[in-house]
Amino acid sequence: MAAALDGPDIVLLDLMPGREPGNLAELLARRRRCGRRTVAIDGLLQHRSALDLIFLPSFRFTPPADLSDGAIILFGWDCLLLDAPRQVAPWMANAAVERRVLVLTGGSDASGLGLTWPALLDADLPADTRLDWVTGPFAPPPCWPGQPRLSAIEHRSPSGLASLMQASRYATTVFGVSFFELLSHGIPTVVFSPYGDKDAAALAGLAEAQVALVARDARDATTMLAALMRNDAQAEQLSRNALDKLSAHGGERLVRALGPWMS
Repeated sequence: MAAALDGPDIVLLDLMPGREPGNLAELLARRRRCGRRTVAIDGLLQHRSALDLIFLPSFRFTPPADLSDGAIILFGWDCLLLDAPRQVAPWMANAAVERRVLVLTGGSDASGLGLTWPALLDADLPADTRLDWVTGPFAPPPCWPGQPRLSAIEHRSPSGLASLMQASRYATTVFGVSFFELLSHGIPTVVFSPYGDKDAAALAGLAEAQVALVARDARDATTMLAALMRNDAQAEQLSRNALDKLSAHGGERLVRALGPWMS
């Protein structure tokens, strides 16, 4: 780690919280004394005074009470680091297109949504719906009703979600990175967090931005999704709002921030 930090003029650090080297403060101070630049990606706020930039891939940021002075902190809708598609057309009503719904529960489905959510979706969504259920690499398979109304396909730990997102007309998901990828595809989406109040502030911000429908839980998400599938005007507006917020690419924003140090 020390050798990697000592050499380059600019270093970007994307470290897992709690897994930082024990001597990180010393290494950062040494870089600063040598006039070299150090950028933190999504963290290291406690080292702000020794950094030159903190880049947060988040649309919102609430500073902790003990945040020290130091590096500029960049965040916002234009800072999301997504593998975002280009030239996405906003959602438009089209009765001839299959009504495919993408369902995402996270890599492990830690809250056990697969036990009960499939039955709720099967009971409430329009009969011509096709469900694409993604089972994460550490999640158990979903429990489908014995005689399902809807056509449903389970996608077990796919290598990527882009093709499924591109084929979807609607989506419902737990809050996380994949939610923002759905927004970048312009998919009308219902989102919720199954983890209590952990994501309450972020979800309130999303509701205010009107980029998706924010539900309380899986049951509420199912009811809201069924209503959304009957409301083309609302689906189109959500899609347009999301694409407007994600019109800028986070990677490009980061490159612009580094630009003055690279000339």
